[in-house]
Amino acid sequence: MKHKRGFTLIELLVVISIIAVLMAILMPALTKVREQAKDVICKSNMRQWAIVFAGYNNDNDNLYPRGWHGVAADDGGQYIWAAALKPYYDDVALLMCPSATKTQDDAQLKQKCWSFPKMDIDGSQPYRYMSGLQGSYTVNHWLGQPVYPQGRPKENYWRRTGHPEANNVPLLLEGPMWLARPDDTDRPSKYNGQNAWNEVSGALGEMARVTVQRHGKRSGTTNATFMDGSMRQVGLKELWTLKWHKQFDTKNRCTLAGGMEKSYWPEWMRDFKDY
Repeated sequence: MKHKRGFTLIELLVVISIIAVLMAILMPALTKVREQAKDVICKSNMRQWAIVFAGYNNDNDNLYPRGWHGVAADDGGQYIWAAALKPYYDDVALLMCPSATKTQDDAQLKQKCWSFPKMDIDGSQPYRYMSGLQGSYTVNHWLGQPVYPQGRPKENYWRRTGHPEANNVPLLLEGPMWLARPDDTDRPSKYNGQNAWNEVSGALGEMARVTVQRHGKRSGTTNATFMDGSMRQVGLKELWTLKWHKQFDTKNRCTLAGGMEKSYWPEWMRDFKDY
């Protein structure tokens, strides 16, 4: 009776070595596929948000909400865009980009998400912000009604939809804060979203809140939706060419039209495409 011969030690080592080599070859590809899948989900989320905003606008005479955050002067309510739009969506997962999974409290994470502490809020006022709410998308505050302008010129606010430049007016972008009011004098962020919570109150301005690259280390792009409902990838340097508010100078010093110099950009952004 013949006995089946097993693998020798050398044969096992060869097989293990081959498997190890194949894993080393495949892992980068698998990682890339996972990141691409996250980007696809993020784009899908943002397309759905464009639909949600359109639903609100259609029901409110094409106006944007009268305030996005903080204390509204007329009713004392506290709310953000995600709460104001709550009647138009059910799945809070839409608020989260899958590439940003930690909240702002984690100081070590570059791509933070905004969040609110858990607290008891009177549920009878639907536009108050929601307890424990968190997300990773940032709305263009210049779209809304200037109820709480914080010293910003009220004439700069868009207030309603339907402007001729709608395809270049940002609506929603990726970012670690729930809103941003970029201006054409804002300077480039020194960090890739890492220190935005500290930078925004300083000299850099609020463009730091949306200067975030979550998908691909070298892409130099972010996802954005616009007033006309379109969604596309936007170059991080291209952010300075978008029409954030009515008086925003799209030929500012961070653009090619404004005489931008390469040395003006922080090192992490320097090699990205210029606009």
